[in-house]
Amino acid sequence: AIYKLIEQFDDLRQKTADKIQRHVESVSFEFLKDLKVRGSPVAFVDAITNKHNNFYTFIKNHCPFDEFISAVDQAFKNSLQQHESEQIKQNKVLCMPAILAKYCEHILKKGKSSSDETANEQRQDKAALVFKYVDDKDVFGKLYSQYLMRRLVSK
Repeated sequence: AIYKLIEQFDDLRQKTADKIQRHVESVSFEFLKDLKVRGSPVAFVDAITNKHNNFYTFIKNHCPFDEFISAVDQAFKNSLQQHESEQIKQNKVLCMPAILAKYCEHILKKGKSSSDETANEQRQDKAALVFKYVDDKDVFGKLYSQYLMRRLVSK
């Protein structure tokens, strides 16, 4: 109901989108700081995609403006980048391209043994969502190709 009011004013809609972005960024960054899934790419990707989907679903259902959806996307990208740079400053290893490459390797291995097509598609969707937020796509490509090469050689 309130989005009907916001819909009429472009300036108000943009200011609200900016506030949404700052809020989602702050909450997401705190969530990432508190996340205790080191060494588990599956748990990490599952956790961040679930958090993203909570925000995205809320915005999509309650105030479906493109500006608000873009604000959620930009906030998640910013919070993941900020979290990664904080981890690097603290000499903790957290490289989004490496985590995603390991996750993809895991879902491809599991995909062979899993007969549940829906679950496989959901895992692939999660990988695609995280890939959207990875800055170093070239690094991901190199790491992923190494995993692929190992998998092919081991057959």
